[in-house]
Amino acid sequence: ERFLFPVVPLLAVALAWVWMEARRLPRLLRLIFVGTQAIILLACAGAACTRHLDKFAVAVGIESRDNYLDRNEPTRAPALYANNVLGPGDCILSQDYRTFYFDIPVVQESVYRRVTGYHKNISAPGDFGLAMRRAGFSHLLLVENISDRGPQFDPTLRLLADADPSIQHVISAPFKDNDGGKRYYRLVSLPKIGEDKSVK
Repeated sequence: ERFLFPVVPLLAVALAWVWMEARRLPRLLRLIFVGTQAIILLACAGAACTRHLDKFAVAVGIESRDNYLDRNEPTRAPALYANNVLGPGDCILSQDYRTFYFDIPVVQESVYRRVTGYHKNISAPGDFGLAMRRAGFSHLLLVENISDRGPQFDPTLRLLADADPSIQHVISAPFKDNDGGKRYYRLVSLPKIGEDKSVK
């Protein structure tokens, strides 16, 4: 939809011209043209209403904004924690691409992996946490797919984090998407430079 908006003014000019020229059609063809246009508009309006039916309750105030976000935004719980607890020097490496509700910097792991190939430079599992800390990250947002429905996240980051005992669990939350996909979210803390690797 957002890609269509920039060209709407141009399409509107063309549409206005077509409607004006339609007046020259014979009466029967003109009625068919108008009826077809009305059916198309009604079908599009119906599709839009159906697509956003789950948002009706929050749009009219029946459901609170917080409840709606809890049901539909999987990164909301980690974002609330991060915004309340973490400081300006913190940075999160996230498997999930949704970062809108975070006030602190969040880097998308798939992009970071493609650019740096960080996962190829880990010689021992216990070195992973400190390597990520040296790279400028303080926390990781891990996602584990529990079902094969919905977005599927590459497990590279999660597997590396799970193999390093120095990485500490902070918060976790299960999430079930509208499309039936089930995922498990975890926010974990990376060890600080000089911290004992055996600390869990």
